[in-house]
Amino acid sequence: MEFMSSCLDVLSRLECWFRQFNKVLIMLSGGVDSSTLLAVAVRVLGRGGVVALTVKSPVEPPWDFNDAVSIANDLGVKHLVIDGSYLLSSEDFVCNSRLRCYYCKKLTLSRVLSTVDELGVDVVVEGTNYDDVQADYRPGFNAVKELGPRVRSPYVELGIGKECIRTIAKLLGLRIHDKPASACLASRIPYGDRITLERLQRVRDGELILKELGFKIIRLRDHGDIARIEVGIDELHKVLQEGIRDLVVSKLKELGYRYVTLDLEGYRRSGLNL
Repeated sequence: MEFMSSCLDVLSRLECWFRQFNKVLIMLSGGVDSSTLLAVAVRVLGRGGVVALTVKSPVEPPWDFNDAVSIANDLGVKHLVIDGSYLLSSEDFVCNSRLRCYYCKKLTLSRVLSTVDELGVDVVVEGTNYDDVQADYRPGFNAVKELGPRVRSPYVELGIGKECIRTIAKLLGLRIHDKPASACLASRIPYGDRITLERLQRVRDGELILKELGFKIIRLRDHGDIARIEVGIDELHKVLQEGIRDLVVSKLKELGYRYVTLDLEGYRRSGLNL
């Protein structure tokens, strides 16, 4: 009860934060964080005061894009989609250094900012949450900070973490309030290995196979000819069930993997940062 009361207070502060603007552009990924920002912005500014923007590219999981489209439709806001294929033309990005996320965010936000004036928005709002910057390696957020007041991160500014965001999303009736955390497909490729369209498509197709089998949390780490599967600890046993194991091995080998492995530690956030 106390936590719920605290989250209601947080929602009130978040609504107050949006009241300083007339019109905003929300970077909508299809995840819980950005979807909740969009819903709160619409509550405060109305549909006419909010524009959602999603980047569609081979780097982003297609299921996240589908959720972004659905959420924007549900909330009745203008939804812009930009082609993110420019990322695969950037050597800084495809060389896949530990600054990959920085270059991705900088390239993307710079393109978005070039459209702000014609859209008539006051600010671009992105959904990095407070827990992200406290407990994880987030070079992408450095790009956000470099862009200064033109790009704002209300969750970070107000100290709002993931658990409270999920609670607010549920209070607002967002069907994805319990959606597992997601990340771009490039995060499945170890630093130093070049990012290619073929590898991204292979990871995408492999994760779709696992999703269709009912796994909730999935990361298919691409180590060249080795596929390393991470699922939630409570689902590890399911991978080894009769019929499931053989099907997963067969399907992933069809995608070009020579070896198919199961990580016994299960899914860990930022599993290639460890």
